[in-house]
Amino acid sequence: MDNSDAKGRYARLCRLLVDGSTVAMRTVFNGVHPPLFLVSSLLKPQTIAFLKRMRSYGVLTEPQWRSLFPSNQTRPSSGTFDALLLSTLLKFVCNLPAPYPGGWSGVPDDSDTSMAADIVRIQRFRKLLASRQDEAVSEDEFDLQWARIEEVCERLSGRGSQFHKDTPGGDEHIRKLKDWDHRAQEAEVTEVKVEGSIRKKSDDKPQMASEQTSDTLKDLIKHANQPHKKKFGKPVAKKSVGHPGMKPEELRQHETGVLQQFQKQIIEKVYADEVVPKLIQRGILSHEDKNRINLATRNSDRIKLILEMLPKKSASGSFDKFCDVIKYKHTALHEQLLKAKQAPFVREKPDECSVCANRLRSHYVDNLEQCQPLPWQPDTHVARDEFLVPVFISDHSGRTYTINDLFERNPGAERPRKVLLQGSSGAGKSTLCASVAYAWSKRQLKTPFRLAFYVDLKMAKGGLLECIQQQCLLQEQQDLDALIENNQRDSLFLLDGYENISNPDSDIYDLIHRRLYPKSTVLLTTESTFLTRPLAKLFDMRLVLSGISPESQGALIQHYCELTSNQANSETFAKLRNVLQTEATAHMLSQRPLFCLCMCLIAEYEGNLSFKCMAQLLQEYLVTLQRVFCKVNLLQMVDGDLPDELQILTSTVEEKAFDSLIKHQVVFSAEDLMQQFSSKMEPWFNIRDQDIFRVGLIQTHEGNQLECHFANRIFQEFLAAHNLVNQSPSEVLDLEETLMTERHTANVLPLYCGLQRVLGNEETLGVISPWMVTHVRHNQQAQSLNSKDFIMDARPGKMEARISALSLPLTCIQETQGAMAEQVTQAMPSRIVMKRGEVHHSSTLLGITRLLEADHSRLAEIELQLNHLADYQRPLFLQMALALRRSPHVTCLKLCWTNADLMTSFLATVFKGNQVISQLSLVDQSTETTDHITATLWSNLQSAGANMTAIRSLAFTRCTNLALVTSVIRHMPNTIEHVSFDECHVDLAGAQNLCAKIEDGSALETLSLAQVKINRADFLKVMLGIRLNRTLKSLNLQGIHLDYTSVRTLSEALKFNASLRKLDLSQVPLSVEGCRVLGLGLSVNQSLREVCLNECGLSADALEILVKLKRDRLRLTGDKQDLNISVADVYCARSDTLLPQITPRPVRHESTIA
Repeated sequence: MDNSDAKGRYARLCRLLVDGSTVAMRTVFNGVHPPLFLVSSLLKPQTIAFLKRMRSYGVLTEPQWRSLFPSNQTRPSSGTFDALLLSTLLKFVCNLPAPYPGGWSGVPDDSDTSMAADIVRIQRFRKLLASRQDEAVSEDEFDLQWARIEEVCERLSGRGSQFHKDTPGGDEHIRKLKDWDHRAQEAEVTEVKVEGSIRKKSDDKPQMASEQTSDTLKDLIKHANQPHKKKFGKPVAKKSVGHPGMKPEELRQHETGVLQQFQKQIIEKVYADEVVPKLIQRGILSHEDKNRINLATRNSDRIKLILEMLPKKSASGSFDKFCDVIKYKHTALHEQLLKAKQAPFVREKPDECSVCANRLRSHYVDNLEQCQPLPWQPDTHVARDEFLVPVFISDHSGRTYTINDLFERNPGAERPRKVLLQGSSGAGKSTLCASVAYAWSKRQLKTPFRLAFYVDLKMAKGGLLECIQQQCLLQEQQDLDALIENNQRDSLFLLDGYENISNPDSDIYDLIHRRLYPKSTVLLTTESTFLTRPLAKLFDMRLVLSGISPESQGALIQHYCELTSNQANSETFAKLRNVLQTEATAHMLSQRPLFCLCMCLIAEYEGNLSFKCMAQLLQEYLVTLQRVFCKVNLLQMVDGDLPDELQILTSTVEEKAFDSLIKHQVVFSAEDLMQQFSSKMEPWFNIRDQDIFRVGLIQTHEGNQLECHFANRIFQEFLAAHNLVNQSPSEVLDLEETLMTERHTANVLPLYCGLQRVLGNEETLGVISPWMVTHVRHNQQAQSLNSKDFIMDARPGKMEARISALSLPLTCIQETQGAMAEQVTQAMPSRIVMKRGEVHHSSTLLGITRLLEADHSRLAEIELQLNHLADYQRPLFLQMALALRRSPHVTCLKLCWTNADLMTSFLATVFKGNQVISQLSLVDQSTETTDHITATLWSNLQSAGANMTAIRSLAFTRCTNLALVTSVIRHMPNTIEHVSFDECHVDLAGAQNLCAKIEDGSALETLSLAQVKINRADFLKVMLGIRLNRTLKSLNLQGIHLDYTSVRTLSEALKFNASLRKLDLSQVPLSVEGCRVLGLGLSVNQSLREVCLNECGLSADALEILVKLKRDRLRLTGDKQDLNISVADVYCARSDTLLPQITPRPVRHESTIA
């Protein structure tokens, strides 16, 4: 066929419509039902029942049925579906809403570009082309129809057309179109009848529903291809469901109220043109009603008329039939209507989930409404809401959380399903978990969970379900696994104490690793020492529980005084408050709620309030408990010595603490402990074996047998360390591997060292010092040679270590109050680094302070993170700043900060008298976009800048706060030799100050402005300073956006500057005109020796200009190599060749020409 004639154009239109629309509709179908899940979508009982009915009525042909359910046991593919099958599936299986207002059979509005409207347009194109008597198409008509069809196909497929006008069409395309139109007309005749039959029988159980139990594709396809049987006979109308004892008039009023209740939802979801023909078919509405409805122009008005007509026709069951009409496309609304109709008459039996939730809430209210805040007074209980104080919970970005919003999603992110909460012993992790469970029972959580299971892992026996039965439900719950499985999206697991899991095969690990109930929400608490990187990667969100704030400390002391009937403003507690405000160590220890309460007990009984370390605090707490025990049990203390029976009782508890810790035993039998104590008692002792639980160190738990555990893990570790003190040094040496490597004993060794220092046995620390030296040397590594830090450049052989790797020796140094610093400091590396995201104990950070104060310290470089956690520990970091001020060894300081106020306070403290630090690097890691600073921040910067007389290198990078950058520039001293403001934002005020600093800088040699964001006018100010400077040798402008005017400004500055040796313009796009202007400056400047042009994208023309204008002794460097080419080579590479692609060749003289 000649495709240039009129019939050829008609054939090409048929080809475009048949093939193009098939591809477009297949794209839409694959988007709704992806090919990977097509089998499961087709084999849903409701879908397969509908398709079988369509087959029985002849709408689906046998070839179409075989493409849906292949008999050769292969997977069905939408690639075998023809256009008619695709349009049928899109309308009835994909449930696309019919276009408004004409529906599937009307003319879509021109402004409607929805998928459904484009499918209707394809149907109309098909009818238009197939119904033509004359197959001749003029050229103008061909262009118009081709554009219309192509536009619709492109809009549906989401990509450009794959068909060209010149591609010939044949008679087969015309036959395909005619056949498509013929089968489509037959299908349209029966579609309404099929719809009515399907909807009328949709309540019945699908024919193949009982056969869908097989999991294999082979069996499913086998069932789908079973011979079908046609059913004859007139369908019987479904009778309306009545209500016993209700009169028709009452029923009509009730149905009217239900329709009015859901009127807004029906208007939003249902189109009148969809339901009117089906209501007429069912005999609910007449054609007169249809004409009245069509008089309304808006869909909302039409739906209101329909809802007004339905109650008047209640004798024919209009409400139930209306529900049947909307059932297929609006299943949820259909169920809501029927449920609302049945609600007054059907008393629903509560589901198992509600029953289980009520039992959980009742259990939590009974057991968690009151708490036992004082371990030494087990009989004292107080309302949880009245005693507890807020705790400081934060994530890595600095966002803080409360108990009620722990599971709320961050902006732009999904709700976290797995939450990890880390914190130190005594910080309040267990109390927080109990408070979350109690808040859930009171429906106070912002995230509504149907089920919440609070599991104390130290009391865990058996698997997860057994723990829930024992700790939460206290009775057997039938099918608990199936209940959680079916409601796992609405289930919350509160797992307290990851460090206490003893059975590695427990299914609790499966829950944590998302192998069990993967869609549930889990909150897991753990001590920081047990947190590993693989564990952290399993969780969506990682939170840090730091403790309580100073305000909460005062509130907790007030609560304690009210609970113990003490005067909060008494002299004793006033002294305690003064200690917490003046001593940084005591303040940091009191941030743990448990330690704060211990301090209150010590203050109440007028103990020693000097808390230099954690071991000293716990030792004073133990002494106070013993005094309280003697007072309660009327035991006499002679010259301050404990009675024999109390000493034996304490030693028994210490032995049990050590043994259970070594064996990883958390819970043990109370009877065994009492027998162990009874074997040591004498007849004249005044205490009984049950008194071992009244000291305040051990708590009991009633289960199948009386069990007990230590009140807190830190108490168990302290008592184990106390037991070590009573052993000989040789026995301690035998435990080196256990104490140095086991996570369960991580705090025992520091507490042991601290106790030896408190008890005056400092000579025994010589046994531990070699261990610390070996540990420090093992955790050192050579500094990376790939470091790009402007200040801290890597040097071969230089050793560094992370602070997290030195946590054990640093904590030991703090606990011994610096006594071990002299021995350990000799093995310390010259540089220690605090990495971003690491969480450190206050004892570790205090150990750094002790290390800085040591006389023979080798520490020369230190990198710190001043983030939100550092701001929470502000007194500790300011004490570290004082130590840095006095340190004669540290010469290089790097601060990665997110809190500008803390950063400036730290600098003001360090440089108020420091004359040693010569290199300072400040890296902004904050995400704030503010452009203002406070008066305090300005004052701190002014003080720090005035005292930076010894600084020779300053790097202030990545800061977007314009006011802060300006303030730093203004206050930096003029004696600095190397300055970097990489990736900062600079405004006019900052540019003016920088211009003045460059002009007046008598020692400035290096200036780096890489990736700086600065506009044209401000760049002009900076170049004025470059023009007048006489000391600058290196200028880095890498990555700055320079237009023609900026390049011209740079060129003029180069003409007058006589000191610059190196200029870096890497990643600065330079045009031909820009190179011409730059070349003029390079030709005049006599001091420049090297210009770096990496990744500048220079063309051959631009390169030619630079070659002609530059001086002979000036070298232009490209990517990773010197480009030594002559002018002749440039002329040979005129085909827009990039600079790095030119092949270098040697020349004779020393300098090279690029």
